Amino acid sequence: CLDIEEDRDRSLKREVLCDDEYAVVAGRRHPLGRRDDVETADLAEWPWILGRNLGDVATAWESVWRDAGLPAPVPVLETNSLDFCRLALPESQLLTILPRGLVAADVAARRLQIIPVADFAWDRPISLYRLRSAGTAPALEALIAELRRAAAAWRS
Repeated sequence: CLDIEEDRDRSLKREVLCDDEYAVVAGRRHPLGRRDDVETADLAEWPWILGRNLGDVATAWESVWRDAGLPAPVPVLETNSLDFCRLALPESQLLTILPRGLVAADVAARRLQIIPVADFAWDRPISLYRLRSAGTAPALEALIAELRRAAAAWRS
């Protein structure tokens, strides 16, 4: 999972598999995509779609605006669905903040684009959690090995 929660259940064993970098994401035709000098203040002029229950990502989001001396924009849309967010962005003027790995295929297909803004580029771990008390079945170990391989490929 994307490990964004501050409070962790002590009955779970955590293994960080890799990190993913957050970035500002927009549709393929968003005007900010034609610029290479975008700063935090430039982002305040555009409508935002944000996720709900973002844990420390919400804290990081708010601190970027606060550090820039600006109020955080009020999102025009909030969602719990990554699919909805990805479908709402391509032809709109909306901005969002998402892990690069989750939108890599959309960026490669030129449906979405990354708007490079250094203040919004922060890493969050992708972690594997499992019960400390659980035994290890061969099928579970095989699944975990595949997750580790996928995470190694994600990093490259």
